[in-house]
Amino acid sequence: MEGLSTFLSVLAIMIALGALWMLAEAGKKIEEQNQKFFDTHIRSLKATVTEQAKTLDALSRSVGGLESDLQALRERGQRAESQMAAVESGLRALTEALKNLDQSIPQRYRLRVAKNGNDSHSVQ
Repeated sequence: MEGLSTFLSVLAIMIALGALWMLAEAGKKIEEQNQKFFDTHIRSLKATVTEQAKTLDALSRSVGGLESDLQALRERGQRAESQMAAVESGLRALTEALKNLDQSIPQRYRLRVAKNGNDSHSVQ
C-alpha cells in the first residue's frame, strides 16, 4: 500500500507541476497578446496624442503672438484716434481763424463772383 500512496503522491506532484507549467505558458500568451495590443493600438494613440500636443503648443504660441499683434493694433488705433481728434481740433481752429480773417476784410476789398456762371471776378 505504501508503494501505491507513493505513486499517487508522485503523480499528484507531476500533475501539479504540469498545471503550473500550463499556467505559465498561458500567462506568456496573454502577455504576448497584451504586448501586441499595446504595440498596435496604444503606441499609435500615444504618437497621435504627442503630435496633437505639439500642434496645440504651436497654436498656443501663435495665438499669443496674435494677441500681442492685436494689442499693438489697438494701441495704434487709439493713437490714430487721438491724432485725428487733434487734427480735427486744429481744423476747427483754422476754420475759425479763416472766418475771422474773412470777416476782418472790408467789404470794398472783397471779390464778388459774377452770377452769369463765368469764373471772372469783379472788384466792388
